[in-house]
Amino acid sequence: MRTKAPDATIIATAIFPRNDNMAVMPMIDKINRNLAKLADAQKIRYLKVNDKLADESGRLFEGMMNADKLHPATQGYQVWADALKPIFTELLGPPAKQDHAPPPTGDPSAVRLPGPPNR
Repeated sequence: MRTKAPDATIIATAIFPRNDNMAVMPMIDKINRNLAKLADAQKIRYLKVNDKLADESGRLFEGMMNADKLHPATQGYQVWADALKPIFTELLGPPAKQDHAPPPTGDPSAVRLPGPPNR
């Protein structure tokens, strides 16, 4: 990444808790501690939202992950997005007055419906 974008800021997100196999949580915690050590708070940022996704023992809060207990549900993605917003605002400035992003369908070819922009 540094070769192609030497001035880029990298945001390393902690591995999310997973409840499909609680035995892996100590390994995830160890990996996250190592990821945190890589961050310099300048060009490499570390973001951990696990305390907003799960309790102290790593048990996921209701609605944070899909039925597989591994991939975020809409509410989990919102927690992640809310934590990313201040970092993006710091790096890129405030959001534009007009949103030119594609509709939140995951399909860039989708057409935006008339009305106020989604935020």
